[in-house]
Amino acid sequence: MRTVARAGLAASVVLSLGLAACGSSGGSDAAPAKTTIASTAAKGAGGDATTTTAGSGNESSSTTTAPATGGDAICTPLKKISDFDLETAAALKAQKPWPEVQATYIHDTQDVLGAYDEAIAAAEPDIAADLKTLRDFTAPSAEMARNAASLMDLGLALADQDGLMEAGQAGMRLDAYARKTCGFGTSAAGG
Repeated sequence: MRTVARAGLAASVVLSLGLAACGSSGGSDAAPAKTTIASTAAKGAGGDATTTTAGSGNESSSTTTAPATGGDAICTPLKKISDFDLETAAALKAQKPWPEVQATYIHDTQDVLGAYDEAIAAAEPDIAADLKTLRDFTAPSAEMARNAASLMDLGLALADQDGLMEAGQAGMRLDAYARKTCGFGTSAAGG
């Protein structure tokens, strides 16, 4: 049971990192997760960010507009991280076969690491430290996915990785920062 809990914790952390992973108890009666999709409608400081929240069918959708106070230098790479997270979460929610999910991890990890590098270069020192923590935790994901026989295997490998708790905390701070600064979150889990 502790192993399943660790895999679930790893899944939550990975969602906040932009590399979604999931450990499941196998039930299909869980409430559908909401996904928040945000886009910057105007570039640079002072633009608006439109956020649309959509569920899986039974709940209503809503759109809100919030000021985007961050500039493109930080918000553009954070948006890339957010978009990858949303795409991966959608693939997992659709219960795509492990080989498809695995291929996504293997293929897209370098792009996500590049987005982290861009964000680190543009970020203030405090958030840059969190981005470095997340990048370091994310870096071995492609190799872990390549070696995993299933999504659960990947979740367990991530759960055993050093820095799990630090990465989870950094991911929560980054999500809050992105919501305040750019008008969107970086985590589908924070939706």
